[in-house]
Amino acid sequence: MATQVDDPYGIKKEELIKDSGVRTIFTPNKPINSIDLFMGRKDIVKSVIEGLNTPGQHLLLYGDRGVGKSSLANITVSILDNSDMVNGKLITKRCSSQDTFETLANELIEEYINEPYLSEKIISSKHKEEAGAKIMGIGASLGNETQSSKKFIYSNDITPSNIAKLLKDKKGLYLIDEFDILEDDKDKHNLAQLIKLLSDYQSPFKIFVVGISQSGTDLTAGHPSVNRCLKEIKLERMTNKEIKDIIDNGMKKLSIELSDQVNSLIIGICNGYPHFAHLIGLKCAEEAIINSIKKITKSSFVNAIDNAVKDAEGTLKRLYDNATQNASETKKRNIQLILKACSTCNHDDFTINDISKKLKNYANELSNKTVSDYIRQFTSDNSDSILRRIKKGVYRFNDPRMVSYIKMKENLLERDRLALKHGEI
Repeated sequence: MATQVDDPYGIKKEELIKDSGVRTIFTPNKPINSIDLFMGRKDIVKSVIEGLNTPGQHLLLYGDRGVGKSSLANITVSILDNSDMVNGKLITKRCSSQDTFETLANELIEEYINEPYLSEKIISSKHKEEAGAKIMGIGASLGNETQSSKKFIYSNDITPSNIAKLLKDKKGLYLIDEFDILEDDKDKHNLAQLIKLLSDYQSPFKIFVVGISQSGTDLTAGHPSVNRCLKEIKLERMTNKEIKDIIDNGMKKLSIELSDQVNSLIIGICNGYPHFAHLIGLKCAEEAIINSIKKITKSSFVNAIDNAVKDAEGTLKRLYDNATQNASETKKRNIQLILKACSTCNHDDFTINDISKKLKNYANELSNKTVSDYIRQFTSDNSDSILRRIKKGVYRFNDPRMVSYIKMKENLLERDRLALKHGEI
């Protein structure tokens, strides 16, 4: 491997990585678009296709951040498109914070009509046509009046009812991803209303909505009558086998091997999130490529985890740092152990008693009161802290992916503790 002196800006290292193609195989920063890289979830894909192929039914896919919703939606739509099951146009929209029901509707208007639309007007015009012949040297002019209809759109006309009328006889599929970014419940309610009206019209046009949510109700703003025509599928975290398949499939393409210990460590850290399988898989593979090694063992794995922590999403790093900073070394270590205990609970919600029981496994028997005092320092009722209070005495990570981030950090803390013990730092 080129040393830092030989390669101060990492150009040689990046050339090796680029030539390997590793960043097209492990893709933590973007959804999967290749069916060759899509692992597991076959039953869910089948269920989505079944829903979209059922007359009058539309689809809502929801779940936690990082569980692979966008990848599954992309692959499903690709399968449908390649099998010619998408009748008509395929339209995809990734929402931003600027989007509203009106901007979503305008995507459809642009696809399906040439002019701004909907209020139909009769336009009359008069013009003169010269006769094709002159009789006895006299030029004859015939005045004709013609009428034509033209459709125009005005902002006030962009309603669920009008858009449904536009689409009722159209064929196509509209994939709307990141729908949860829309903050106004009125926009969500309008889309739910559009779905209901399309179903009432028995329109062949289908809408496929994807978003982060704990329930379908959150994404439809509680629309009362959309349930019968909207198939809701919650995408859960992956099984350990599915996570292992992601890692094994990628490493096989790169001719890299993982030790059994490293494989187990990765599965434990990922906690069912494909995002972390791709992130850690990428960093392990890069470590192998840069150092010209064919097998990743524990020492190389820890280096890879170090890079994975550096590249983890900023929100996770910020919440963790806010919880652990500005404390003495003793208090900081206690906080780290408490967070580790929270991350090893076997369910999403946990109590002070659950945490205290876990702490005993680390030879740290803080009293329930002490644990409670610490917990209060980094808990709130909103998303501004690492923990959220669900109800009295019951807590949950604000971002469920924090479990994986804490487990990555713990591998680094363990390395540092061992190095300190042996006088290496």
